[in-house]
Amino acid sequence: MRKLLLLFIPLLAISCNSPENEDVFQGKLEEFLGQELSFERDTVTGFMNFYSTVEYQGKEALYTFANGQFQFFDTKTGRKTGSFQIPKEGPLALKGGVFDGAALSNEKIIAYNEFGHVNLYEQEAVQKSFQLPMDKIGLEKSIYFRNQRMDLIQISNNSFEILNDPFDMLSNMKDNPGFDLNFGAWVAQFDGDGNWLCISDFRAPYDESFQNTFSIGALTRMKDSESHSTWIQFPFSDSLYQVKECLIVNRLRLESKTNLNFKPEERTEDGGITTWKRPDDGSINQHLVRDSQTGLAIRVVLLKEKDGNPDETDQRKKIYSKEATYLFLIYDPDWNLLAELEMVYPIRSRFENLISTKEGLFINKPEQASEDEYEFYKIDLSRFAD
Repeated sequence: MRKLLLLFIPLLAISCNSPENEDVFQGKLEEFLGQELSFERDTVTGFMNFYSTVEYQGKEALYTFANGQFQFFDTKTGRKTGSFQIPKEGPLALKGGVFDGAALSNEKIIAYNEFGHVNLYEQEAVQKSFQLPMDKIGLEKSIYFRNQRMDLIQISNNSFEILNDPFDMLSNMKDNPGFDLNFGAWVAQFDGDGNWLCISDFRAPYDESFQNTFSIGALTRMKDSESHSTWIQFPFSDSLYQVKECLIVNRLRLESKTNLNFKPEERTEDGGITTWKRPDDGSINQHLVRDSQTGLAIRVVLLKEKDGNPDETDQRKKIYSKEATYLFLIYDPDWNLLAELEMVYPIRSRFENLISTKEGLFINKPEQASEDEYEFYKIDLSRFAD
């Protein structure tokens, strides 16, 4: 295993577009919503977490992953074309349970957990099973993996990349900072035999005011297949990092005309229960997607929230009790700012998925009319690609 140390990286503060640049279009995302697409959904399925596209049975498919089950959907028709369930017990089970997974081409699947156990599946059989040496990450305790899409991706045929989240909830409860500012192992890559190929060693762009912010490690990431690299953004920063083999090879500062308020979360305790709340006017980066049709990059920022039922205590219901305002920032392939499009998801709705396919860029509708269909709008950004 080789550990790559970041000794010196020049800070490139690239001004993609001045905030005063009048050429940047500002408007509503609704103006660019058109064609609709529905995905098949059974009545017992609620939230469908779409990961990315993959070749499945010789066609492009979108897949979801939840509770150890992969489901594949045709990107043209929205119909379900197949599924695979990783069982909790038996020869196909993953030791220690499944935390996250990814579908690969040719009906291959990889699954892993926070203990470093990894299974590679092919044709619904375990092809390989190994354990990653998690102590090499650099901390005495195991790394906490945040449950979000794209934690694990395939970089090349024999290279896989994971994102690590160092926030320590137990340390925070003892009035110690939950986040170590010296942490650097945000990115790690391993091969198909369970060997670390590299582990990053760069710091987050934060000061002490963010040390007790639970969402501090909720990184967003976008794959660059041509260069075998990834673009990574921290949740509370305008900095964008291009990472290749665990090293920062490029760093940009993304511009915006709208003022983005990156604020630490507020930690509270009530009856022994600790919660973290972002200020209602606090911004957070949530998505980074490349539109496969136009080549444009879309950065999604949650601008602000308005709580419609502040007395609600059920956390599941509280998710749907807020009005959320999102900003979709559109950048050209060189990360010049082209447009800012705002969209509001009202109370009893939620922004859940922004997916890019060969058929186009799709976003889930705020209101869903049917329980057995998951409905999307197509986003047409062609006017910005001219």
